[in-house]
Amino acid sequence: MFLFSKFKQRKWIKLSAAKRQQVLQRLENKMARRAGRNPLPISVVTNPDWYCFGMYEKKAGKETLHLNISLLTKPELRFQAMATVLHEGRHATQQFVISNDLAWFQFKARRWKRNMRAYVSSNDDKNLYQIQEVERDAQIFVLKKLGSWRHKYDEEQDFVRTYGALKKQFDKNENAAKQKYGSFYRAKINREIRRRKK
Repeated sequence: MFLFSKFKQRKWIKLSAAKRQQVLQRLENKMARRAGRNPLPISVVTNPDWYCFGMYEKKAGKETLHLNISLLTKPELRFQAMATVLHEGRHATQQFVISNDLAWFQFKARRWKRNMRAYVSSNDDKNLYQIQEVERDAQIFVLKKLGSWRHKYDEEQDFVRTYGALKKQFDKNENAAKQKYGSFYRAKINREIRRRKK
């Protein structure tokens, strides 16, 4: 509870940007420990032209969780920072799981592995990017975690706003996929992603 209390506005506003980064690093360490993987080091991106909140990167065998500086400097974005650490950390967990030999019954992990081989970036197709297997899994993970922590932040309007916006975007993406692809839309989307990457 001590870690989670740091996100309450009365405490967060007293922290420097560096201290806020340390809180987010502790959150990532906690999630990594639960997942049985190594924690990602958090790197802060200060480039004003970098418009995304965060990114998981694996380059030359090194994994990094990049966060937009705005998540540390704007107190109203503290729960977006929490959600971003959870989301990008989930991608690290996906990579950790699929890097091992998979048993026949690890169906979800097998879907992750297929998706990673044919990953669609937001620059390629924003709609497919949002609805592909590994992104949907990370989105669901975030919503479940935040949902289980809601009681901690009953009086935090920034939490209510952030959680509501994430849920609304999730539902919007789901409905758009259903309208575009119809019945069995998940299978159709997976086929479309594989076709584009051939």
